[in-house]
Order: sequence, then structure tokens, then C-alpha cells
Amino acid sequence: MAGYRRVVDGLDALAVAPPVVCSLTRETPATPVMAACGHAFDQAALRRWLAAGRDRCPECGALLQDARPSRELASQIRARNARLRPNDVVRLDDVKVEKGRPLGRGSHGVVKRATFRGETVAVK
Repeated sequence: MAGYRRVVDGLDALAVAPPVVCSLTRETPATPVMAACGHAFDQAALRRWLAAGRDRCPECGALLQDARPSRELASQIRARNARLRPNDVVRLDDVKVEKGRPLGRGSHGVVKRATFRGETVAVK
């Protein structure tokens, strides 16, 4: 299948940065809540954080009061998950690599910014 790559665990060589990441777990929240300071959290992780006596945001130090469930973030996560599923077949022609300076270099090779199905991704 020349010109195609199987997607495994996200996007194989396409490392997709999640649009919403919990400030505590660094993972996509199952039930996203938004704090007054603007940082996103997984509801269960935030409950554990507060139960441990911590009342400040780990990102900015603001008091964590009024953290509310966010339908908007939940909708963004659902829409993104619908577009990016493990084991999808990706047509390499659908990945548009941006010209310009690479995002980084290292043992992984050169990483550049690209667009795939409306998402900004990193490709090597």
C-alpha cells in the first residue's frame, strides 16, 4: 500500500498534540472541567488534587475555585477523537507539511509542523 501508513496509537509517525490536556495528568480529560484561571482538568484528577489539600492551580498558582464542567471542551475532544482513530489508514497525500524551520531535531529525526484532517500535527 504505497502512499499509505497505518495509524497506531494516535498517528504513528504523526505525533498529534492533544488540544485539551489535563494540567494534572497531562492526558486528555475523560470529563473535562475548566478552572476560573482558564486551565483544563480531568474532573476526577481535580477532585483528588483538592482532596489532598491542594487548592492552587499547578500551572499558574491561582486559587482553584469555580472549576466547572465544560461542554465546549468535551465537544472538542469528541470531535477530535472521531477524526483521529487508531488503526485508521492515512493517505500520505492528505498530510500537508508546512514549509519553513523545523520544530525540532533529535534522535527522532527532524520534526516539522503539518496539517492532517484539520488538526495541526508534527511529522518526522
